[in-house]
Amino acid sequence: MYFSLLFDQNPEGPALTYDLVFHPCPVWRKGETEIVVPDRSSPHYANGHLRVLLEKENLEPGNMHSPCVTVVCHAEGQGTEEDLNLLKSDLQSEGFAPNVHVIATDH
Repeated sequence: MYFSLLFDQNPEGPALTYDLVFHPCPVWRKGETEIVVPDRSSPHYANGHLRVLLEKENLEPGNMHSPCVTVVCHAEGQGTEEDLNLLKSDLQSEGFAPNVHVIATDH
């Protein structure tokens, strides 16, 4: 899996969107641009990886239209269910309200 996070920054859009991909370690991306790599030594997400993105991009729940964050789970990629659970936990501990959507494939 890999994950797209859509932050509710403006009431009428567009959403502020970041992807968490595993190439081969967790990498935060914005479109085609690599924003930050929290830890190159592990292929798995760890608590605190979200904080690295938030600090780099100056993102806080109070700066958003709402604390809701849509998390889209894409079937492709190297992320795991455990990575997703840690990401959701990180979002909640940072004051965000994650809303998870899974994109299924027909493969």
